[in-house]
Amino acid sequence: MSVSKNPLVQFWAEHEGLGFHRCDLDLIKKHQVVSWTLQDALTEKNYWDPEKDDETKIHKNLIPAPYRGNLEKAKLYVLSTNPGFRLGNYVEDHQNKEHIEMRRKVLRQEIDRFVDLDVQRVQSGGGRYWKDKFAKPVKTLAEVKGIPNHEVVSRISPLIAIIELCPYHSEKAPGGWAFELPSAKAAKNYVHETLLPRATANEEILLVCIRSAKKWGLEGITNKKCLQIRGSSHRNPFFLMDEQRAITDFLKHLI
Repeated sequence: MSVSKNPLVQFWAEHEGLGFHRCDLDLIKKHQVVSWTLQDALTEKNYWDPEKDDETKIHKNLIPAPYRGNLEKAKLYVLSTNPGFRLGNYVEDHQNKEHIEMRRKVLRQEIDRFVDLDVQRVQSGGGRYWKDKFAKPVKTLAEVKGIPNHEVVSRISPLIAIIELCPYHSEKAPGGWAFELPSAKAAKNYVHETLLPRATANEEILLVCIRSAKKWGLEGITNKKCLQIRGSSHRNPFFLMDEQRAITDFLKHLI
């Protein structure tokens, strides 16, 4: 497959598997990181102890997820803060060969759709989260188009991409330092230099910022028809009503 000209994909071109991007390594401090092995994760009994501060630390020994979906073909781009975390991520990223290969293909952009909506991905961490996230838009589009939900998913999957400001997993959003890493700057530059002009000037794509508009540098930008901005950093299992409406109104003309 030819080398992508996408600057964000090029930034990640040399990265393989687990761990932090080489450009980020020297800027991440030990106290900001959870460095578990698979065995550590399987035997960790007190992770949810409220006295611990691990929730905002990023996990080193997981596969980064800077983006999902096909960045070139997508028409709907969802901007978030960083991938969430559950203990099952360690099993997926260390033992599930099919999952590991899929993540590699996403990073290399050797996929043609947003695979986290695939039926076989439903039991994965990302699959469950994004299936629930898109459940209401899918239901609405099915009603509008008069087709089954699974047909809607098949039609919209090639049109969806997710971009994370920080590519590393954590239970809660990490501190501001994480959004100044080279990987975060690469994501922000891609959004501002490539996607934002397409959304605000040509209205050919829809940008939906579901977390941390200020960190993305989008706070204060006047909302356009193809730009939805939410300021909160808190994870919400569903799109807000305005976001759902914008997504369904946009996608119904494309499927």
